[in-house]
Amino acid sequence: MHYNAKITKSEGVYQVFFPDLPNVITFGETKDEALRNAADALNGVLRVIMKRVFLFRSRNRKPERGIMQSMYCRMSNFPIGCES
Repeated sequence: MHYNAKITKSEGVYQVFFPDLPNVITFGETKDEALRNAADALNGVLRVIMKRVFLFRSRNRKPERGIMQSMYCRMSNFPIGCES
């Protein structure tokens, strides 16, 4: 999965945000630091989203196979073991 990041510089600080995820904003004193912080922020948000999907799905239906495996198969670029 790929997310585009926008980087701006204002008052000596680099700010990074993701247009597809409007609440994910971070910054850094250098461009490299800002990008590292952006990767951490993005991974954290995606983890929370996956947990919410897991809880919602587990409460609302009985899965045919493991929910985490199903989510992995839909989101992965390398769907190993995802044959239906």
